[in-house]
Amino acid sequence: SLDDAGFESGSAGPWTLGRAAAVTGTFGGIAPHSGSWMTAIGGNNTRQNGVVRQRVKVNPGWRYRISAWGNTLVTDGAANSARCVLQIDQGGINPYRTGLPAAQVTATQGQWRKMSVDVIAGAGGILTVFGLMEQDYASPGIVTAMDDFAILGDNTSPTQPVVVDDGAFSPDATSLHATWTASDPDTGVAEYQYAIGTAPSDPLSGY
Repeated sequence: SLDDAGFESGSAGPWTLGRAAAVTGTFGGIAPHSGSWMTAIGGNNTRQNGVVRQRVKVNPGWRYRISAWGNTLVTDGAANSARCVLQIDQGGINPYRTGLPAAQVTATQGQWRKMSVDVIAGAGGILTVFGLMEQDYASPGIVTAMDDFAILGDNTSPTQPVVVDDGAFSPDATSLHATWTASDPDTGVAEYQYAIGTAPSDPLSGY
């Protein structure tokens, strides 16, 4: 699990803070998502970026859902000129490496919004959780904050899909119809894949 996931120690604690990131209470018109503390940047006439990171021991092969809350407030410029990014790596410590699984929020204008990223833990058994706070230009009217990170592990598969179709034969020679559903009480179902063929081992269209 993540330690001090909401920064309630009032200090960096287990987090590594980079660039302009700081642990703070209410700041620049943004109050913490919960508790008394959060991490934030901005509020002065320089272009600021910040990053927090924490490496977490996990079980190789498990699916994990990592989440965090982000908030941006721009009172001098375009609302989308600041963003919060949740990014995950398999143990690395460079938050600017391209191609990492990520989610972001922007233009929240003082409202907290949740981000989440799903990953499969690699053989190394370490995930690095990054929180990036970014702004596009210098302005005292830009504040970006993140709070309440979380990680949830899941080593169980979703339920077997229940499929309802039109029966063994279709009266329409040009289309097929079916619906399906499955569930996962831990991390939910991210996507469904299907194939079309003449037998279960013959997916002509691919998945």
